[in-house]
Amino acid sequence: MSKHTPGPWTLEQGKYSLSYQLHNRNHRTLATISFASFIDYDLPTERKMTIEEAKANVRVMATAPKLLAALKKAINLLPLDHGMPTPLFDECYEAIHEAEEQ
Repeated sequence: MSKHTPGPWTLEQGKYSLSYQLHNRNHRTLATISFASFIDYDLPTERKMTIEEAKANVRVMATAPKLLAALKKAINLLPLDHGMPTPLFDECYEAIHEAEEQ
């Protein structure tokens, strides 16, 4: 059983234009995410991030509980290969385990 804060999680524009706050269903702040440092013009190119990429990353974080719940349901619908788990099943199982690792 996962010990993360139950979803749904929501995003709200932070106090500054390059930050977001991640909230639980009771509007308690789970995290403040600032990505200003990743678009710093003085960073080497391989470490830079566009604002669009940063916002997409934050959206993935906000949907994590929903994605995990859906994956846990979907894994039971995956076909077996002659009674054995498929590589896709193994990949899904590993992702769930990683998310719930304690």
